[in-house]
Amino acid sequence: MLNKVLILLLILLGAVGIAFFLYQSNQKPLEKALSRIIPYQSGTGGEACLADLKERGIEFKSLGTSAENEICTIYDAVKIRKFPNTKMSGAVTLNCQTAIDLADWFEEIGAKEVKHMGSYNCRKIRGSSHFWSQHSFGSAVDISHINGASLKEDWFEDNENSKYLKQAGKDACHYFSNVLTPETNAAHHDHFHLDNGPRFGSCGPAWINFIKNAANFF
Repeated sequence: MLNKVLILLLILLGAVGIAFFLYQSNQKPLEKALSRIIPYQSGTGGEACLADLKERGIEFKSLGTSAENEICTIYDAVKIRKFPNTKMSGAVTLNCQTAIDLADWFEEIGAKEVKHMGSYNCRKIRGSSHFWSQHSFGSAVDISHINGASLKEDWFEDNENSKYLKQAGKDACHYFSNVLTPETNAAHHDHFHLDNGPRFGSCGPAWINFIKNAANFF
């Protein structure tokens, strides 16, 4: 039994060594591979999603497949100008399904006025040298204020705005894979980060959250 364990450990160490060598010798192909393995949400909506946006009265412009480069591609991209019941601080560019999820969340939390800090942005995750942010695929948006409540000023206070924001963060897990808040780390001290990538955030299983917090992955 012990010999089998040692063999498995040697195989694992060998695989890690080979992967590290390939990464050091030629980083760009590995980044491309990782962007394909962990890219954007599995479904971005298609024509049915665009029809749903129109039926809901959401003002948008369809951008088709939008790509800044060979990695940062948005499928079923839309530029949302206005939600019917929510005033935004500016337009956001997202994939269609994430736009629908955002609209649903706004409706659930009664968001009448929202300030955001951006959506599409071709970049890597802060602190990571090779993992691409979900902002790169139109699957993420950053929200700083909702109905006058400020993530930066109110989150850690004992007031009604804080209670509202914390409940809004919990409700966001009904629509997004990852919801990062001021409690996640210093990088999110002033906003919600909402995305539909692989579940590594507060909406994932407890053991994933433990690993994420230990590694400060985001």
